[in-house]
Amino acid sequence: MESGGKKAGLWIVGNKTLAGVAGILILAAINIGDIALINALNGVQFVFLILFTAILGRRTPKEIGEEVSHKELFQKFIAIVLIVIGFFILFI
Repeated sequence: MESGGKKAGLWIVGNKTLAGVAGILILAAINIGDIALINALNGVQFVFLILFTAILGRRTPKEIGEEVSHKELFQKFIAIVLIVIGFFILFI
Protein backbone atom coordinates (compact mmCIF):
# COMPACT_ATOMS: atom_id res chain seq x y z
CA MET A 1 0.00 0.00 0.00
CA GLU A 2 1.36 3.36 -0.95
CA SER A 3 1.72 6.34 1.40
CA GLY A 4 -1.45 8.08 0.14
CA GLY A 5 -3.49 4.94 0.78
CA LYS A 6 -2.23 4.69 4.35
CA LYS A 7 -3.09 8.34 5.02
CA ALA A 8 -6.58 7.85 3.63
CA GLY A 9 -7.02 4.77 5.79
CA LEU A 10 -5.98 6.68 8.89
CA TRP A 11 -8.47 9.44 8.07
CA ILE A 12 -11.24 6.85 7.74
CA VAL A 13 -10.37 5.09 10.99
CA GLY A 14 -10.16 8.42 12.82
CA ASN A 15 -13.49 9.51 11.37
CA LYS A 16 -15.26 6.30 12.41
CA THR A 17 -13.71 6.45 15.89
CA LEU A 18 -14.95 9.99 16.42
CA ALA A 19 -18.40 9.03 15.11
CA GLY A 20 -18.57 6.19 17.66
CA VAL A 21 -17.53 8.48 20.52
CA ALA A 22 -20.10 11.06 19.39
CA GLY A 23 -22.86 8.44 19.43
CA ILE A 24 -21.96 7.39 22.96
CA LEU A 25 -21.88 11.02 24.12
CA ILE A 26 -25.29 11.70 22.56
CA LEU A 27 -26.77 8.70 24.36
CA ALA A 28 -25.23 9.88 27.64
CA ALA A 29 -26.64 13.39 27.09
CA ILE A 30 -30.12 11.99 26.41
CA ASN A 31 -29.85 9.97 29.61
CA ILE A 32 -29.23 13.09 31.74
CA GLY A 33 -31.00 15.84 29.78
CA ASP A 34 -34.06 16.90 27.84
CA ILE A 35 -34.34 14.96 24.58
CA ALA A 36 -35.89 17.85 22.63
CA LEU A 37 -33.07 20.20 23.60
CA ILE A 38 -30.41 17.66 22.70
CA ASN A 39 -31.98 17.05 19.29
CA ALA A 40 -32.19 20.81 18.70
CA LEU A 41 -28.51 21.16 19.50
CA ASN A 42 -27.62 18.68 16.75
CA GLY A 43 -27.31 21.71 14.48
CA VAL A 44 -24.19 22.70 16.39
CA GLN A 45 -22.41 19.81 14.73
CA PHE A 46 -22.41 21.80 11.49
CA VAL A 47 -20.64 24.70 13.19
CA PHE A 48 -17.91 22.32 14.39
CA LEU A 49 -17.76 20.71 10.96
CA ILE A 50 -17.22 24.06 9.28
CA LEU A 51 -14.57 25.07 11.83
CA PHE A 52 -12.69 21.77 11.56
CA THR A 53 -12.70 21.84 7.77
CA ALA A 54 -11.48 25.44 7.76
CA ILE A 55 -8.65 24.53 10.15
CA LEU A 56 -7.72 21.19 8.59
CA GLY A 57 -8.27 22.49 5.07
CA ARG A 58 -5.24 24.73 5.39
CA ARG A 59 -3.04 21.86 6.55
CA THR A 60 -4.34 18.97 4.50
CA PRO A 61 -6.34 20.27 1.53
CA LYS A 62 -5.56 17.35 -0.77
CA GLU A 63 -6.53 14.66 1.77
CA ILE A 64 -9.96 16.11 2.55
CA GLY A 65 -10.63 17.94 -0.71
CA GLU A 66 -11.25 21.31 0.92
CA GLU A 67 -11.08 24.68 -0.82
CA VAL A 68 -9.40 27.36 1.29
CA SER A 69 -9.87 30.48 -0.79
CA HIS A 70 -11.03 33.72 0.82
CA LYS A 71 -14.40 33.33 -0.89
CA GLU A 72 -14.89 29.86 0.60
CA LEU A 73 -13.91 31.01 4.10
CA PHE A 74 -16.31 33.98 3.86
CA GLN A 75 -19.16 31.65 2.86
CA LYS A 76 -18.36 29.41 5.82
CA PHE A 77 -18.37 32.38 8.16
CA ILE A 78 -21.78 33.46 6.87
CA ALA A 79 -23.06 29.90 7.35
CA ILE A 80 -21.92 29.92 10.99
CA VAL A 81 -23.61 33.27 11.58
CA LEU A 82 -26.89 31.97 10.10
CA ILE A 83 -26.76 28.85 12.28
CA VAL A 84 -26.19 30.96 15.41
CA ILE A 85 -29.08 33.28 14.47
CA GLY A 86 -31.27 30.20 13.99
CA PHE A 87 -30.46 29.00 17.49
CA PHE A 88 -31.30 32.38 18.98
CA ILE A 89 -34.66 32.34 17.19
CA LEU A 90 -35.26 28.76 18.33
CA PHE A 91 -34.65 29.46 22.01
CA ILE A 92 -36.32 32.87 22.34
